[in-house]
Amino acid sequence: MNIEPRPWQSEFVRAFKAFLQVRHGERGNTYSAMVCPGAGKTIAAYLAADDLLRAGVIKHVIVVGHTSRIRAQWCETGALMGLGTTTDIPTTNKDWPYNTPVLVVTYQQVISRIDWFAGLCTQSTPTLVIFDEIHHCADDNSWGSSIQTAFKGARARLLLTGTAFRRTGEIAYIRYDSRTGRVRPDFTLDYEKALRWNYRKLGAKAPSFSCGECRTDRGNARPIAKVWDRDSPADVSKQY
Repeated sequence: MNIEPRPWQSEFVRAFKAFLQVRHGERGNTYSAMVCPGAGKTIAAYLAADDLLRAGVIKHVIVVGHTSRIRAQWCETGALMGLGTTTDIPTTNKDWPYNTPVLVVTYQQVISRIDWFAGLCTQSTPTLVIFDEIHHCADDNSWGSSIQTAFKGARARLLLTGTAFRRTGEIAYIRYDSRTGRVRPDFTLDYEKALRWNYRKLGAKAPSFSCGECRTDRGNARPIAKVWDRDSPADVSKQY
């Protein structure tokens, strides 16, 4: 894989791999990463997946996103990194009928084939499931309940988000602090840390801040919310 990781991406891969080497009781092998938009979380996730595939820790990777556009972006990035991907879901319940290691689907697609996805995640076929923008999946909505059933047997689950909170309900698989009610991510890269590492030298545009707003390279001003507070009045999950 011919790509030079950013410092935070290398740190993330090391942390995720170290996490998987330890048993975590009821938590299972679910790891969450809160990464600010534009930092390169897709590449970071694929770097970790590639390492695990090469080491034989997993046999397959399933990526789940919330839109077909996001699904296409994951496929494009996979191709650039030399990882074969597919978006085809077979009509019959076959075991991994692909010549590529990565399947990319949407949360909506999981709902219609829960049993088939569950069959892909067994001890004999260890699978890493990557959930992009996991904040779209609440414990009590159809996306959240379906992924918790379909991927219960996954060897590892990686939760990615740039906005780890919801206005209603708790995010599926995410850990919350019992005292504060706030999300407890395993890995964090917020804007402050990204700016401290100098975005421009890392090859991305640095966000600019003004009067309580965050202006991204899309040119749209968005309010900054407390990213750890699930009761935040700003439902940023619907803005990205």
